[in-house]
Amino acid sequence: MEIVTTEGRLWESSLIAGSQWTPDYNELVIDFVSGASYKYGEVPEDVYYAFCEAASQGSYFNANIKGKYPFTKVEKTEEEEYGDQESI
Repeated sequence: MEIVTTEGRLWESSLIAGSQWTPDYNELVIDFVSGASYKYGEVPEDVYYAFCEAASQGSYFNANIKGKYPFTKVEKTEEEEYGDQESI
């Protein structure tokens, strides 16, 4: 299986909008459809691959990642949150 790195992936999920995994640090950033993003540390490669291959990323996240790995909320910059206002 090809390693998916910091480029990230988008998901068709009612809970998860996208994810980005950094193999060098075993960090998984999950972007939720609510707009919040969280970084989960110490996520093993096999857990990330299982998350990617799951029939439902939201269900897999709730059962296998949430509450099992240390996490921090990712604070967004104003530009990330509101977009580039100069192009309007």
